[in-house]
Amino acid sequence: MLGSDFLITSQYLIVTCCLAVMCCRYYELEVKHGKLDRLAEVDLRPECYKSVTIHMGEKVQLQKVYIKQTVAEFKGILKEFAELAPNKFRLYYNDVGGPYGHEECKLPSRALHMLGVKDGDEFYIEPK
Repeated sequence: MLGSDFLITSQYLIVTCCLAVMCCRYYELEVKHGKLDRLAEVDLRPECYKSVTIHMGEKVQLQKVYIKQTVAEFKGILKEFAELAPNKFRLYYNDVGGPYGHEECKLPSRALHMLGVKDGDEFYIEPK
């Protein structure tokens, strides 16, 4: 048991010493070359909104969709476009670049991002 505690302590000391050296070196380089701007802004957060096309018969609408909402919430938003209550129509998802056809959105508690919604995909509304 003593050996493992010593190993963890020595690894911690090595990491701490390396960070201290890197910190000192950073400030030395900053004094010599000046403060540099960032090379790039990198944002790794996933996008929450996607542009999709919604079809119902002859009516077509391009809409930005919040993909973290559930199918039931999305159907609630679509009731104005469909002019039907959410329980009076079926919703189908079509992955435009995908190998499969329309997929019915049967599970009301499923989030749209679980469908793999991307920009340019389509949703179809079909009255029951």
